[in-house]
Amino acid sequence: MKPTHKIAHLVPTSMPVDHPLAGPVQKRAQELAIAQARRGHEVEIYSVGDSGGEYTCQGVKYRIGSCRLPGCLRDLGYLIATARELRRQQPDVIHVHDLIQGAAMLSSVPAPKVLTFDDAHFHQGRTSPRYHLTRCALAMYSCVLPASRHTHDTLARYWNLPAHLRAAVVCNGVNRQQFRPQPEMSLRQQWGFDHTACVALACLSSSESSDLVVDAFELARRRHPDLKLVVATTGNQATDMLATDPRDRVRDAGGLFLGPVPERELAAVYNSCDFVVLPGCGPLNSAMEAQSCGKPVISSDRGRIPEIIAPASSRTFQHRNRQELAREMLLLASDIDWRGHLSRQAVLNSQRLSCDYIAGQLEGIYEGLTRPMDHPDPVALQQAA
Repeated sequence: MKPTHKIAHLVPTSMPVDHPLAGPVQKRAQELAIAQARRGHEVEIYSVGDSGGEYTCQGVKYRIGSCRLPGCLRDLGYLIATARELRRQQPDVIHVHDLIQGAAMLSSVPAPKVLTFDDAHFHQGRTSPRYHLTRCALAMYSCVLPASRHTHDTLARYWNLPAHLRAAVVCNGVNRQQFRPQPEMSLRQQWGFDHTACVALACLSSSESSDLVVDAFELARRRHPDLKLVVATTGNQATDMLATDPRDRVRDAGGLFLGPVPERELAAVYNSCDFVVLPGCGPLNSAMEAQSCGKPVISSDRGRIPEIIAPASSRTFQHRNRQELAREMLLLASDIDWRGHLSRQAVLNSQRLSCDYIAGQLEGIYEGLTRPMDHPDPVALQQAA
């Protein structure tokens, strides 16, 4: 019988893990924890909310603490309080999501600590005085788990981390029970589109991306008047876009701007479109969810997304090239048979990205950290540099 683990997940304090508009990081941790609980592990999630409390849902115990400190002090206060609780609970593994300082702040807890993350730069420039502090904090983890090979390679080049630090690429998982082809969930009629419309859903992460996709849409629509554009943001991306709100630009071009989409509505939005456009370099969650719903993805050829979406189920365009993006949008809008082929391949590709599959990968990594003499280490980071 395979060993089970007591696993503690820690998420950033930017938003409660169970909030309807929780960001990609919180969503990733929650879905992974549920998959691990299904596999027989004892799983807890530590998060910050407006009021503290504990409850169990789908086999996962949620420990919600209250913290009223502002800014970066909020993360520190949360980690100090969590360290006290973890010393009492004594987990086998502490799985930290995007909190770089987690291992340092939890050093008093005698358990291996792993860090999952999407962005290897952690918003730190080499000239920043925090660069060396971040490098030291990363080195205190037992293992780092970049979500893509691109992130892994960037981490190795950028941070020059010690050779003893273990690393393994572990993709974000997707909840294939929630995200699956469900045509009956379509919102097209609610959006005012008839059956002849070809709907492109753009998931945005920056104002630059909004300009790019709107320009490409306008070019493609000249050749295909039935092409429609729907623009959505998910989770914490909405905050990033407040400085240059794209909604007027989208509406002036004849598109529909949805803004941030609650988690419970995301699957219906994906199932209402014909293909998905990811004009920037993220987030990975949108690419995986779209594929799981059977939607072809058009993405930039730069960054992490191309390695997640299989070539047989997607298209790429030269980064920031609106003419190429327009050409790819026009191809998928015009060729229904080709779009159908990509859609079937997208569903097949999503099978390797399921949360259950990722949870199985992590079992081997956790076991290697808790019983290092019996299991080989994950690949050393310096060996991949």
